[in-house]
Amino acid sequence: RKGKNMNTIQEDFHKDMIDIGVTHTLLGEQILYHAMDKLAEDSILLCCVSKAVYADISARMDTNPACIERNLRTFVHKLWNIDDHEYLDRIAGRHLKKKPTNRQFLDMMRYYWYEKEGVSAHSRTERGCL
Repeated sequence: RKGKNMNTIQEDFHKDMIDIGVTHTLLGEQILYHAMDKLAEDSILLCCVSKAVYADISARMDTNPACIERNLRTFVHKLWNIDDHEYLDRIAGRHLKKKPTNRQFLDMMRYYWYEKEGVSAHSRTERGCL
């Protein structure tokens, strides 16, 4: 579900990325937005990120799933390498001890954005695929 609130959340996220020094030219941010749109339609796709989410985004962006995965991984890596992990910790809702995988990051972002939007999201423990 993408509405005015989701657009506002994306705008806020983009501003946050600029504020914390993650360059806005990274494709990973755009890939994240596409992934959030896809996961809003069906959260079970987290169970098959490579085959469903990356494949769909790669078709939209005229590239291949490996390129999508790498760009998202680079984006997560940039977020992780910021001096303190306060922003990622806030998204995760806890202190992270190691860099999240792409799937974990997408799950955290989906939960964080839906909570911010006031949409009832399934709890992490109910999904069973992570």
